[in-house]
Amino acid sequence: MKLKAVSGIMLTLLLIGMLTLAFNIQSAKASGTIYIGSDYTFTSDIYEPIVVTADNIIIDGNGYTLQGTGSGYGIDLTERSNVTIKNVQIKMFEYGIWSSSSSNNNTISGNNVANNGLGIRLYHGSNYNAIFHNNFVNNSDQVYTYESENVWDDGYPSGGNYWSDHVCAGNPSDGSQPYIINALNIDHYPFQDPNGWLLPPPPPKYTLTIYSSPTEVTFTVDGVSPTTPWSGTYSENTSVSLIVPETYTVGDARYYWNQWSDGNTGRSRTVTMTTNITLTAYYTGPHYELTVTSSPMTGITFTINGTPQTTPYTEWLLEDSYTLEMPETHDEFVWSHWLEDGDTNRIKTVTMNTNILLTAVFTPPDTTPPTISIISPENKTYPVADVPLTFTVSESTSWIGYSLDGQTNVTITENITLSGLSDRSHYVVVYANDTIGNMGASSTVYLTVDTTEPIANAGVDQTVAEDTLTTFDASASWDQNGIATCTWTFIDTTPQTLSGENPIYTFTTPGTYIVTLTVEDPAGNTATDTVTITVLLDTDGDGTPDTTDPDDDNDGIPDTWETENGLNPLDAADASLDPDGDGLTNLQEYQEDTDPNVSDAEGVPLWILGAIAAVLIGIAAATAAFLLRRRK
Repeated sequence: MKLKAVSGIMLTLLLIGMLTLAFNIQSAKASGTIYIGSDYTFTSDIYEPIVVTADNIIIDGNGYTLQGTGSGYGIDLTERSNVTIKNVQIKMFEYGIWSSSSSNNNTISGNNVANNGLGIRLYHGSNYNAIFHNNFVNNSDQVYTYESENVWDDGYPSGGNYWSDHVCAGNPSDGSQPYIINALNIDHYPFQDPNGWLLPPPPPKYTLTIYSSPTEVTFTVDGVSPTTPWSGTYSENTSVSLIVPETYTVGDARYYWNQWSDGNTGRSRTVTMTTNITLTAYYTGPHYELTVTSSPMTGITFTINGTPQTTPYTEWLLEDSYTLEMPETHDEFVWSHWLEDGDTNRIKTVTMNTNILLTAVFTPPDTTPPTISIISPENKTYPVADVPLTFTVSESTSWIGYSLDGQTNVTITENITLSGLSDRSHYVVVYANDTIGNMGASSTVYLTVDTTEPIANAGVDQTVAEDTLTTFDASASWDQNGIATCTWTFIDTTPQTLSGENPIYTFTTPGTYIVTLTVEDPAGNTATDTVTITVLLDTDGDGTPDTTDPDDDNDGIPDTWETENGLNPLDAADASLDPDGDGLTNLQEYQEDTDPNVSDAEGVPLWILGAIAAVLIGIAAATAAFLLRRRK
């Protein structure tokens, strides 16, 4: 019984074990998909997709391959967190790794994701996943992210991933050649080679930083010329050659080399990169250029802050105040002034905050006469006998005089008037001595005095027809020096002014016009004369006034014939009329010497025939009445 009981128990345990094994196999694989809910290590290649069903687990491919048929997901991390996937060769899936719906804080490292439609997809809030030390090789699309922010490298020098579609230098690269997926997903330190993280690590790199005071100094680093502030990264034990300039110029200011921040005074030095190094190149300054020259000669000894110097002098001085002192005399030359500002003080203090040029001017013994300029009189004709004599002298004088028409000099002290000059040509010169005795003379001024008025002659009076040109004539006017201008003035409805010796004008209104001629000689003397212009009516506009025109309406019939025959001598239209109805116009009647009022067909005027007819009718009526009474 006991043996049977023991055998029954063992059989029961065996059945339970077999059921348990069957149950575990069923949970790991169903319908061609492997579901993993705990730590899992590959022991061989797998040809079905994997779905991760638990958080906080590790899936280790152990170098084996997870291979698909070109569709589906390789590893599905949907809604999983803190899962580590490593050492898996994932290939031939539509999606190598699928991460979606808040799949966060997972680590994907040491995998080879190759030849998939999409290497890795991070979708709908898959954030803060660490993805580094993976090979992404020849996937149609290496990576796709949407609404996700993840970490794609382990910093430097650990590095990021290898991307077959990206070229960079270094294992890892130095950060200057990142693999940019989008703004929130960047592999800052991608690898040059597949599995580059398994290669020996690169030597440490150190940063060399160079500053200067003042800034923006151009110097050389291994033959390259950057400008401060500057920094560069170098491998450990690299020797770097530095050369800074002797001087540095900014605007007007110049700075001179002093020393490095570590006390080294050599402008040229070499540093060995065993740690990060920061150096500052110090310069003294600012200095500004002071240039002192002298005129009209050089070689003048002067002092700057008591130290003797000689012109021409140039030096860069530290920003400060400096006192310059020029001598009172040099050889026969005498101190005058500073050229740039006219300052006559030979002791000058300058503040060197910009470049300064100073020129010390000395004057030789004075041998130059004063300059005299006559303002009045001028080289012209004057209409008065008293002419002002005004002039200027370029410097102080000890004596002034003038000579008129070559006569003896007359001493004066100021401007005067040359009085009582006769009508003729004169000339005048002004002389002056300066305080040293140098005499100067003005240019000679030639003038003419003419106080005699010219003679104006406006010509003879004229009678003209209206609307005809009238020519004025001033040719008979005269002056000993000639007539300068002729001006004619008169009123023709409004004031009129004409110029010239023979101007022309058309009067349009009959009347009498008094025209005044004003002539002026070169001296400005004037005289006037008048001429009377009588303008007569000219009805027919033929240029002949009606008073002397035999045919005022210009119709071919004399005015006297028109008047005798009852026509209007001022109406040209009546020439074509035929008042007697005989078929002849008045012009034809005049030309035929016939009466325009008597018909030429009967020889008796119509009015006479009418009168006779009336008498005959009257007689006939009276006779008829008489015969009627007798018959009764």
